[in-house]
Amino acid sequence: MPFSAIKWQPLLKAQGVEHSLKKLTGIYFVGLFFNNFLPSSIGGDVVRIYKAGKDMNEYEKAAASVLMERLLATIGLVLVALIALIVSFAMGEYLLMPALVVGSIGVVMAVVLVGAFYWLPDKGREQRENRFWLAKFYRVTQAIKQYRGKRKLLARVIWLSALFQLIVVVLNYFIFLALGHSVSLLSCALYIPII
Repeated sequence: MPFSAIKWQPLLKAQGVEHSLKKLTGIYFVGLFFNNFLPSSIGGDVVRIYKAGKDMNEYEKAAASVLMERLLATIGLVLVALIALIVSFAMGEYLLMPALVVGSIGVVMAVVLVGAFYWLPDKGREQRENRFWLAKFYRVTQAIKQYRGKRKLLARVIWLSALFQLIVVVLNYFIFLALGHSVSLLSCALYIPII
């Protein structure tokens, strides 16, 4: 959780929302608690948005940071799986199905990232829109667009996400070993991100 907070903090900071790593780690733990009881992990993200935005009444900016963190974390997952896939190919293992899955997810994530910066509604449309939820949505899209041009920040968060996923892979590898299963670290690096 502290590592996840380290990934999230610069995304919030880019939105002008300042929180300490201690506070963000606490927010992550609260979100993790809710993830255990609510369907999927979206419930925890809603809690993260609420708690991060509450102090400064910056919910749209907090939402943009959580959405970008999720998107960049998924790209980090794809990166780990892609590296494992390349190593597998170099070792003479041609794994067609994982290659298709990793490639498909990679393409989807690239389209979503480009879409987040260039295809979201313009600010002028928000001003003409009187509906509460659509106005909120447009404000979130404008906050997401603030990440445009911040390549170093986005690259840093992607690499931190990939490092985080590598830690998850290694932990699962050791769990397999402890249970007496002989699974290669390379297989874990390929299949755990896909799963």
